[in-house]
Amino acid sequence: MSIAIVSFACVTLLGLLPLGLLSFRQAMNNTIESEIVQNTMNDIALTSFSKLSTLTTTPSYYNSDGIKTNAAYAFYTASVSFTDLSSNNTNAASPLYGITNYAGTTAVIKIAKPSQHYTNSYTVIVGNNQADTNSASAATWQ
Repeated sequence: MSIAIVSFACVTLLGLLPLGLLSFRQAMNNTIESEIVQNTMNDIALTSFSKLSTLTTTPSYYNSDGIKTNAAYAFYTASVSFTDLSSNNTNAASPLYGITNYAGTTAVIKIAKPSQHYTNSYTVIVGNNQADTNSASAATWQ
């Protein structure tokens, strides 16, 4: 009787093991993706507002630990796009075209994991309180 009880408990625990491993893997992916988003937000904050469009030209590559690497060793790929929030944009092809002082934009950070064929998107609002949008100096962010 005791052997039956113990074996029933062991079978139940073994059945929960794959679910626990899946939850652990998803938590690791979420942690690494949040690090990548934070890294990308830091890049945005350190870039002059007038030069944000340079961040959209090439994706960033990250290894399985969320550390920047080159395309050959990429486990994650992060790309940035911007959407103009102001009413001054008359150029639909360039979402940052009409942004003025004290305006804002939405940055969409897409993180792809090609090995598992999925992409997650994260949206961040970026504000410009820089006095001169044509300046080469770094923006002052609020």
